[in-house]
Parts: sequence; C-alpha cells; structure tokens
Amino acid sequence: MAQFGQHGLASLLATLAHPPSVEALRDVRNAARRLARGALAAGTDVVEASRLLTAVSDRTVRVLLVIAHRELGPAPSDYAWLALGSHARREQLPSSDQDTGLVYAAGLDRDGHDWFVTLGEWMTDALEACGYRRCPGGVMASRPDWRHDLAGWADMVRQWTDPSDSSRLVGADIGFDVHAVAGAGTLDPDGVDRRLARMIIDTTGNALTAARLARGAVARRPPSALWGRVGRNPLGPSLGERGRRIDLKRDAVQPIVDIARMHTLARGATEVPTGDRLAAAAVDGVLSADLAATLIEGHRLLTWTRLAAQLSDTPDADDRVGWAELPRPLRAQFSDTFGAIRAAQDALRTSHHLVAGS
Repeated sequence: MAQFGQHGLASLLATLAHPPSVEALRDVRNAARRLARGALAAGTDVVEASRLLTAVSDRTVRVLLVIAHRELGPAPSDYAWLALGSHARREQLPSSDQDTGLVYAAGLDRDGHDWFVTLGEWMTDALEACGYRRCPGGVMASRPDWRHDLAGWADMVRQWTDPSDSSRLVGADIGFDVHAVAGAGTLDPDGVDRRLARMIIDTTGNALTAARLARGAVARRPPSALWGRVGRNPLGPSLGERGRRIDLKRDAVQPIVDIARMHTLARGATEVPTGDRLAAAAVDGVLSADLAATLIEGHRLLTWTRLAAQLSDTPDADDRVGWAELPRPLRAQFSDTFGAIRAAQDALRTSHHLVAGS
C-alpha cells in the first residue's frame, strides 16, 4: 500500500503500533526498503541500516500476532515467537527470507498443539503476504521441526550436534542464532533468550562438538584474491562460466558469520550480532585485535555492498558481483577481508586439529 511511502521510521512504526489487517501491511517491506535506501543516502552506518530493517520485521511480527489472535482466538498457553539466522543477529537485508520458530508451554493437549500448528501456518502465510519470502530450507514455524516446548528445543539442539548425523549441522547454522521477538507470561522474550542460550552453551561445550562446529566454520573457503586475480585457489569456490564472479554471501559473509559464532560458542558466551561476537572474541584473546578488526570492517563493507546492490532496483540484482567490475580500492579491501577469513579458518584448523579439506 502506498500509504507507507511518505513515512519515516517513526511514522511507520507508529502505524504498525495499531494493528490493521494483513492486507494493509502488504507494502510494509517495500516501505522498509525505501527507509533503508534513504538511510544509506543520508550516510547512516550500514549496521544501523540493517538493524532498521530488522526493527521493522520485529514490529511486523508483533502486529501480525495480534491480528492472528483476533482471527484464531486466544492461545492455549504461553508461547514465544522466535527469529532465527540473520533476523536474530539483527543483520537483515531486503533479500532475507523467513527463518522462524515457536516455543510453547509443555503439556499441551491435542487441541493445544493444533492451535499452534495453525498459528505457525497462518504467520508464515501472513509474512509472505507482507513481502517476506518463505525459507527455501523450510526453517519456518509452519514446519513441525521448528515448533516445540523447551524440552523439545533442547532435543533439537542435541540433534544438531549429534556426531552420527552431520546433516543436522545445517540446522545449527541457523538455529544457534536465535532471538525471541515476542512472548509473554512464563515465556517472556528475555527469559526465553536466556534459556535457549543456556541450552545451546551446555550442548556445545565439549571437544567433539566444538571440533564439528569448527569443521563447519572452515568449510566455506573464500576465493583467493591476489593482485586483482580471483578464483585460483583450489580450496576456494569455483566461480563458474560467468567469469570471476563472487557470491558475497556464500563466499565471504557466511564464513565470517560462522567464525564469529564458533568463537562465541567456544567461549560459552551469548552475543548474537556478528560484530559483537568478533569484538568480544578479541577482548577475550581468542582472536587477535587486528584480525578481529579486519573481519568486523570486512563484514561491514560486504554488508554495505550487498545492501546497496539489493536496494538498486536492478531486476537481476543479487549477492553475486563481478570482480573486475568493482572499484580497485574495494577489491583491495575485499582481498584483505578474504585473507583475514583464511587466517581465522587456518587458526581454527590448527586449534582443533583439522586436516586440510576436512
């Protein structure tokens, strides 16, 4: 709806404070894109622009839950709605999809479980109507794997770190970044965040699990980038027939996110945003100050480049960029970032006794 087009952030959030219908929210994500574009043009730090997008998503979720209660009736128990992945890290971009979950009280009867099944499906449909595409990997509260009481979530976390099933680490990539967007009663957001963080720390605090997580953190190797030449490293990704093109998310952002998460879990800490995780790792001495600073600045620069591309309204804009098309100073900065990623990954290989290619 064009009604959001002339609003600033305060006005948009004020509009969202009075729950209308789902139909009235169909343009909310486009409105957030326009706000982010204006913020970047005004010189706003890219981290803050990303948090702006996340703040709109948070408010949209809370409004949709109010509308859901109007349509579905009262919930049969206390519950909390969970954001996972980039939403939990407060690093959303216009291309971010839905990564959601539900936690509810234990001891529900069949009718109670059915109500939450309906809520998960209703919210997934409503978020899609508001412009948030479905997660292609199925990480959504409409799926049974992502709806549990706290004991069920604890079982899920244990499965993610089960040494007999490496496929479950895909869940860990997203599920270990979690934040309760809404909740009440015995499942208030702060309390849920603390409990989920505690169960994750308790489950990952052993050498075998740490080694498996470290293996995941070194699996995505960035391209080599020396003297402006990319793609020659046999441990790096293939750049394919389209020329030396880099997928900024897969080849650079995701490795930084993985490294930051790995160090946070190894420290038994609870930071969630990537920059906060890297800064805390430097303070605790598990990353050198220079390496952490390079990764933080690299993550910021990659986010800026991705966000600018996604806000450009180019029909085929995505996370892939042509190396030769980038300005020379940007290529130099990306080269430094790639080198820092490889250095951090090599340190993890050494500390966890991983052989190359494992």
